[in-house]
Amino acid sequence: MGRRRFLGWAVAALLGIWSRSATPAEGPRTGREQEVKLAYLYNLARFTRWPSGDPPEGGAFRFGVWGDDPFGPLWDELIGRTVHGRPVEVVRVRTAREARGCQVVFLAGATVPSVGRMLEALDGWEILTVSDQPGFVDRGGMVGFIRQGEKIRFEVNLDRALAAGLRISAEVLRLAVRVLGQGGAGRGSLP
Repeated sequence: MGRRRFLGWAVAALLGIWSRSATPAEGPRTGREQEVKLAYLYNLARFTRWPSGDPPEGGAFRFGVWGDDPFGPLWDELIGRTVHGRPVEVVRVRTAREARGCQVVFLAGATVPSVGRMLEALDGWEILTVSDQPGFVDRGGMVGFIRQGEKIRFEVNLDRALAAGLRISAEVLRLAVRVLGQGGAGRGSLP
């Protein structure tokens, strides 16, 4: 996928206007669906603020993926991009200790108990946790991708993000189909 196409998907994903064109026989993890989720991940990172701010010069902005990587070579679309002025780096993590070196961790393809253990291990760390597992935000995750009709949308657990010191932009919160905590999108977000 070229840079222009990726940016197009990123804008469409952020605005929530992408419609999945895959047939039901292709299952829940179609290539286009993963492109949209990756575009969401990138834009969520761009529109979230971390309390520690920018790292020392030369520090990378790390996206971590824990579990079975649903994106595969699509991650290559993020290489060469920046988030908050920092070059993007993608790492596969197997432990909470490895995940703590990331700013965003996507939890994929794991059992509910193991996701719960990982969320518990990352509790209090400045890490945006994201997954496409059903009920993720209800179990303490920060951003959960959901399918709504034929669209990929997201919901946010604002209390969990705020507890980690993360501030998700009000514009992003308004696009969420559901915001848990802090009275919804109006409080606890960037102006």
